[in-house]
Amino acid sequence: MGNSSNFDPQHENYYTRLGLEENAPPEDIKKAFFNAVKIYPPEKDPENSKLIREAYDTLFHSISRTEYDTKKKFGSVLENLENNLQDAEEDEDIDEQIRILKKILNIAPKLGIYRNKLGLVFMEKEQFGYAYNQFKKAHNIDSENLVYILNMGHAETERGNYVEAEKHFIQAWDLDREDHSAPRALASLYFEKLNRKRKAHNILDEAIEADAKVDFQDFFCIYDKVHFYALDKNQAGLKRELERIKDVSSKKEEKEFASFMLYRTGGQLFDLKIFDLAIHFLKTANILMPEDSDIEEFYKQCLTDSERIKSFEKLADSDDIHKLVKSLVGLYLGRYYKEIDDQEFHRETKEWKDILINIMDTSPDCDEVKESLRYIRQNHDSIYNINSGLFDRLLNFPAAKKYKEKCPYSSCRKYVVVQKLPSFSDPMDILKIDPFEAMRSVGYGEYNCPHCNNTIKYGSSGFSTVSIFTNLMRKMRNF
Repeated sequence: MGNSSNFDPQHENYYTRLGLEENAPPEDIKKAFFNAVKIYPPEKDPENSKLIREAYDTLFHSISRTEYDTKKKFGSVLENLENNLQDAEEDEDIDEQIRILKKILNIAPKLGIYRNKLGLVFMEKEQFGYAYNQFKKAHNIDSENLVYILNMGHAETERGNYVEAEKHFIQAWDLDREDHSAPRALASLYFEKLNRKRKAHNILDEAIEADAKVDFQDFFCIYDKVHFYALDKNQAGLKRELERIKDVSSKKEEKEFASFMLYRTGGQLFDLKIFDLAIHFLKTANILMPEDSDIEEFYKQCLTDSERIKSFEKLADSDDIHKLVKSLVGLYLGRYYKEIDDQEFHRETKEWKDILINIMDTSPDCDEVKESLRYIRQNHDSIYNINSGLFDRLLNFPAAKKYKEKCPYSSCRKYVVVQKLPSFSDPMDILKIDPFEAMRSVGYGEYNCPHCNNTIKYGSSGFSTVSIFTNLMRKMRNF
């Protein structure tokens, strides 16, 4: 029986990898594998996990185990080729791996494990037809090897032969109802390729309930459901399955692993700016590992970013926020979240400079901009703090020297801008001068619309029309 202290996943001997004697019965091989997976989970330690899985897949099945035991007797030629293969794998030289594997199979064509390896290399090279042929040959050698059937299904999936892939995954599952690899592959096929999402969840539920209990052995099936609900943005389903993950993670190492997985996925969602979903993953990770300060800080940051995005969406939909403010906030948020690069940002700000000065020098836009910024500062400080320095300067911008409004004549309704005269430093000073002089000091009076040539009157209530007679007389004077 394998013992965790005897595991040596890097060892070339498959029995030693699992901490087993070479005469170990199948039940001991299976127990050793499940114990090893807890120590070397695929998502946390993919390299060692791959080696552990390779040893298990080979030793658990009688034919592949016989092949393995036999190939050790082939001598130095095969051994040298295996060493060369290992070097090619470390160098990630796919073509060299193919060349060596073909040599090995010329020497020992009935070694299904090398047929399977060659198929996997072809998969990596995206030559899925060649890959399928190798998996099929391996299957012909050992028809009871679940891995070969699964790989045939994966190759058919990549080739778009979904009906055939479905058959292979079902066949593999029928060989071992307790192995979750096949139902997970089948559920992925239904969800991602065939748009049979309810069927995908049903398959995973069936796998979870196969042994009439839900425990940490079911983690990956539950996690696949979490993944599917996240893709569909189904928050109710997501929360329900995250609760199940908390329920099945009772031991310390289980909590650590579950927390790691949730933290990793939360980080991926965070990078994609999907903060509302990332929060659920990070919150659960934080509950499982409350002592991990990195998870806690990341969770808090995600909450802040989620609130900031929600605030921006509210502001963007509001008719009470000036368009200039919306654009500036969007620009600076884009830079903050690296949606736009520095070059694009500087180009945008340069284009905005003249527009900004003109708007802030014109009433009523100037007042509306300031009112919008005051509202954001009071109600959405996470947005305001993106660039509080700029927003503070806009709030302190001098009084506007121009006034803009639509022409009051219904036949025109185009914008007219009039120039105000300099304002007083002390508003009370306006009372010390002649009333007519006071009116002129703020630009009040009559103007000619540059679009329709009608006379408009500018007063404290804005633009207004004048009588037809006044318009006629003014046009005659101009003529």
